[in-house]
Amino acid sequence: MSKGTDNLQAQDQVVETITSDNVLSFLKTKAKPVVDLKPRFTTGIESIDKMFTSRSGSGMKAGNYILAGDPGCGKSTMALHILDSMKALGHVTVYLAYEGKDQIFEVMNRLGIQNIPSVVDETDGIMPDADSICTFVEILAEGNRKAKNKKPPVIVIDALKNINAGNGSTVGRRQAIQMLTPTVRDNDVIMIYVGHVSAETRGKKKKKIQGPSEILELCDTSIFFIDVTPAEEAGLRDSREITLKIEKNRHGPVREFEGFLLTEDGFVFPDDKKNVLSDDDLDIIEE
Repeated sequence: MSKGTDNLQAQDQVVETITSDNVLSFLKTKAKPVVDLKPRFTTGIESIDKMFTSRSGSGMKAGNYILAGDPGCGKSTMALHILDSMKALGHVTVYLAYEGKDQIFEVMNRLGIQNIPSVVDETDGIMPDADSICTFVEILAEGNRKAKNKKPPVIVIDALKNINAGNGSTVGRRQAIQMLTPTVRDNDVIMIYVGHVSAETRGKKKKKIQGPSEILELCDTSIFFIDVTPAEEAGLRDSREITLKIEKNRHGPVREFEGFLLTEDGFVFPDDKKNVLSDDDLDIIEE
């Protein structure tokens, strides 16, 4: 008797044991409860936590996140606010910059960042090579475990378009993403990629990210910045209203849009909602 015949007979025997009387019991034995194995960690900023889950008191999980948008819309500023707040909560924080350290420190000084992250750039031999970044992630995660810190390290890469594997070609950038995203998950790290959008989609609601499109498939959460009201139109001297569109989130249900006020001193994160876009404003944007 052939192996294929044996398999068919085994399947027939299973089917015969399932009747209308016991089918529900049978299915219950096959069902496995959905367990949220990876814990969530608050950013310390309630309005940012809501971007990652609509559940109260939740936040970010270890994984890959993208903040993408037009130049000057506040991507790096948002990332620095997150690092500032999460370092105060006990996370190890790192800013991997393609630009020079002096420029990053100047921005942090302007924003009033109090909990300064470690800033790493090309001169440290890590950026922008993906293999070096992966090694850095593994070493950082191992050191975090040895220190018995239960809170995952938080890393920002600025910018996504600069990292590569090999000669910096499109293929090299694609390979870089395919290397980085699983390394981040395997080592329980929170990785935030700052992404630029392509020139042809700037100023439009539908954005296309610069770099390999695979990042949108491999990441856990992608958030796009939309400049809703330019300062001159809103009558605001040094501020503007920014809407963040959460296009994808594997970690749970969220509102599609969140709104913030961006000033010269960074984002406003008030306890009340008087300076945050209302639900009515967001409904209008969605339409």
